[in-house]
Amino acid sequence: MADIKRKFYNTGEAKGFTKRIFFEAVLALSNGEDIDAETLELVTAAAEYEIDGIDNRPKKAATDKKDALQSPYAQEIVNVMLPMLGTEATPKTANDLIAAAAAAGKKAPSGKDFSVPWVARVLQNHPNVGSKVIVVDTTDAKGLHKQKEVTGYFRV
Repeated sequence: MADIKRKFYNTGEAKGFTKRIFFEAVLALSNGEDIDAETLELVTAAAEYEIDGIDNRPKKAATDKKDALQSPYAQEIVNVMLPMLGTEATPKTANDLIAAAAAAGKKAPSGKDFSVPWVARVLQNHPNVGSKVIVVDTTDAKGLHKQKEVTGYFRV
């Protein structure tokens, strides 16, 4: 049905009959006003056309959403990052873990470094990993040193 172009309004016998006229006629009927027989016939045909269009609309496939945390990428993050985690006394940030993995030659399946948001998401949802807020020293683009709070991860 998708390859058939459906047309009704302003074509063939309905020449000059637009959606606006259709809805004005429906509104007039709902208000109890009388309309001529020709317009009533066109309104009936247009209503059937609209219902047919609704019935033949492509259905959205009900797909099972896969849990992103069960993906091969997430599993690779767990396999690489879990052995690198420290204790609660020495938590490591996602950036530290990614840098350590890169130094050890461990990369994402794409060959690039792991993504910080993904590492954080996977570690926060892993049952053997705890997290706490730690303060780290950073240097901005102007060379100014400042401290900021980040999440540190450790083994439970």
